[in-house]
Amino acid sequence: MLYNGEEPYPEHGVQKLSESFIFQQENPQLELKVDIYNINFEVNAEIVQKSRSLAEYSWLVGRIRANQADGLTLEEAIKQAIAYGIANDIMKEFLETNGAEVENMLFTEWNMDEALAVSKEEGYEDGIKEGIKEGIREGEKLGEQRKQQELIRAFGDVLEPEVIAEKVKQPVEYVRRVLNESMCVHEAETTYLTGKKE
Repeated sequence: MLYNGEEPYPEHGVQKLSESFIFQQENPQLELKVDIYNINFEVNAEIVQKSRSLAEYSWLVGRIRANQADGLTLEEAIKQAIAYGIANDIMKEFLETNGAEVENMLFTEWNMDEALAVSKEEGYEDGIKEGIKEGIREGEKLGEQRKQQELIRAFGDVLEPEVIAEKVKQPVEYVRRVLNESMCVHEAETTYLTGKKE
């Protein structure tokens, strides 16, 4: 595997598949080891020195990053690195033929990383907003349910449960349950206040 990220990484490393397992085992039944070579230009890995194409690609990516560090926008940083490469015989033939595609590919690659980071942040914010909306909806629903239960209790002393159910557009079983709960609460309050059951 070739690495050209911005985080510090040694010239050569090995990554084990088992390091990604949720549950770590001393001797996993399945293991895969991957050699990782840092091809960043400034690291100057041995593998980069063996391939002119790889060295030139590594230089191009390093040059883009340096241009950005100097304050250029990503688009300008890429354009200037490509122009410098052509002028100094670094990937010259390839860049002359495919410069526009290289520019688009590099711009898209960098923007994809930024887009993923922004997307994650926006997703978190959207989740919070949606959670608040859902909470409001649930609160409104609960408020309506309580109003309806109060109405059922108010009619409970004067109307039959069947009539109340028709008026509030709820099943008779629901109306009886609300009236029954109300009666239980009333009995409990009376017992607590007077010390005896009605």
